[in-house]
Amino acid sequence: MDNCDLINRQIDVLHQMNVIRWYILILPGNHRGKPSSALERELDRRKENGEKVYEFFAPTMVSVSANHRRSSTPLLYNYIFIKASVKEILELKEVIPQYNFLRKRRYVDEYESSYPFLTDEEIENLRWIAKAYNDVLPVFSPDASFVTKGDKVKITSGNYKGIIAEVATVKGSKSPQVFIRLPEVFNVPLCNISPSDYEVIEINESDKSIYDRLNNDRYNNGLHHGLENHFTASVTQEDRDLATEVVNYFKNLKSPKGALRTRKTVLLLKAYTVLGDEENRKSIMSEMIMLAQLTKSINLQMLIYTTIYGCTDSSIYYNKSHELLGKLTNDSKLRKSQINLISHLKDYDRWFGHTQSKQ
Repeated sequence: MDNCDLINRQIDVLHQMNVIRWYILILPGNHRGKPSSALERELDRRKENGEKVYEFFAPTMVSVSANHRRSSTPLLYNYIFIKASVKEILELKEVIPQYNFLRKRRYVDEYESSYPFLTDEEIENLRWIAKAYNDVLPVFSPDASFVTKGDKVKITSGNYKGIIAEVATVKGSKSPQVFIRLPEVFNVPLCNISPSDYEVIEINESDKSIYDRLNNDRYNNGLHHGLENHFTASVTQEDRDLATEVVNYFKNLKSPKGALRTRKTVLLLKAYTVLGDEENRKSIMSEMIMLAQLTKSINLQMLIYTTIYGCTDSSIYYNKSHELLGKLTNDSKLRKSQINLISHLKDYDRWFGHTQSKQ
């Protein structure tokens, strides 16, 4: 690094020292009593003397088990969030030295690091959640074996509407949980959030199971049953809830891969049909027809044409699906997906009162 770069680095460090942010301070593990008492006394002193004051947030925290039950153990950590610059906090520590920064996080290289801090929006989220819990904020420690990073979601209804959170898998829990994740600090669970209360805005790119999720038996079998009710009886609330979950989960999934995109549109077409959402149903169907024309995969074409037939009772797609799937019926080495597709086609014919003689 030459002198010019070094000077620029030093200027940047000085600038970062004076930027006001919500930094995270922590008291020693053996601390007892009210975590914010020393800060409150110092704040009162400054007000009396007309000195510059600061803002801080000191939520009460308890440990939480995987099923969201509060434990009777003492406070898990004594975190304090204070809105100030690094320079101001270092000066404050001369008066109350027991408050310490969390360890710096290293970034691009050895010269770039920062004490952990939160945005104003994240603090407001925390305050909102703490208020819902009567100002006692439950937390999970970010143990990789306990909480697995998931997809980013936006809460669309209920007390936490508008909050950005994550879906995570918790050891010992039978269903995914929704968390506010604070990097290297802790995770705050949002209780009683069901899939119908949020929409996925970003799929975890590091997760290699997107294909498996699109082939989820619960979604495929549940939507198939919902379609049967749609055409032969009446759609139930359970059918609508599952269809809404599928829409919220997959509508924002963007993938350049034809196979994933096809499976996504197949699920969405079924879901929109169950929900009676005609506008989105037509839009997805147009996309599927385009995909069928672009793909060279016979299996994907079969999946697209059969699904459109099952959602529309169109004579055009009745003929296309029977023509393609008819070539498989005598094949003794059918894959599970092909067997399921043939079974679904027979169900569609039964629902619509069609027979093979119509070909």
